[in-house]
Amino acid sequence: MCNFDDTDLAIELGNSIEKKNLISFSLNGYEVIEITGESSVSYTVCCKAPWKYKKGEQEKLKLVTGTLISKILPPVSSFLIVGLGNRLISSDALGPLTIDRLTPSRHIRGVNDRLFYELGGYELACISPGVEGQSGIESFDIVSNALQLTSSRAVILIDALRAREPMRVMSTVQLSSNGIMPGGGVGNHKRELSFNTLGVPVCTVGVPTVALPSSLSRERCYNEDYFIVHREQDIALSFYSRLISDGISYALGQKE
Repeated sequence: MCNFDDTDLAIELGNSIEKKNLISFSLNGYEVIEITGESSVSYTVCCKAPWKYKKGEQEKLKLVTGTLISKILPPVSSFLIVGLGNRLISSDALGPLTIDRLTPSRHIRGVNDRLFYELGGYELACISPGVEGQSGIESFDIVSNALQLTSSRAVILIDALRAREPMRVMSTVQLSSNGIMPGGGVGNHKRELSFNTLGVPVCTVGVPTVALPSSLSRERCYNEDYFIVHREQDIALSFYSRLISDGISYALGQKE
């Protein structure tokens, strides 16, 4: 049986979204779709292929991403940033690649205060927990314990997502306060990472890196052991990992 509603993108949930909860607006020339729930909000930024951007356009997209992250995050000064996923699989490596581009600062405070404030003046801890098949430990256990250890006041999660429509692969950025269920995109559901389970505000940033073949036809069920990926996914992953890391840095600067 084919499941055509199997997607991580709020914008693709179709009939489950009431029109009054969906608005579209322009930010720095980019279309943003906002979907609000009872206690949550998600933003979908409509992008284009990374290699089609000029330098000035990339800067604008970074500001859009950072502005929306800033809207979701609370006004606190300590953050745990988590890059979910398996860095050994290209379509799942967005989280770890983004973490690689960030500079943690929590350990610097009290040791070199001048450098700490030059880096923004916020406590930043960064981890890439990998996947359970690599460590034998579920992501929730690693994140919840890291949160307790660092006493961070908010969590930023970065993860690769799954889209229903192939056209959205590597051309959409989703930002949400809902949290995420690691492994959900491939049907390997784990305990969710959210405000309800972690006890602090959560901002999730993701890009769809795969789509199901079944999305190509409603008349034929394809083997769902296969996924559609972008042929230039390595270039796109480099672009989006830099975009998200720069957006986070911009957003945290806005929280000062």
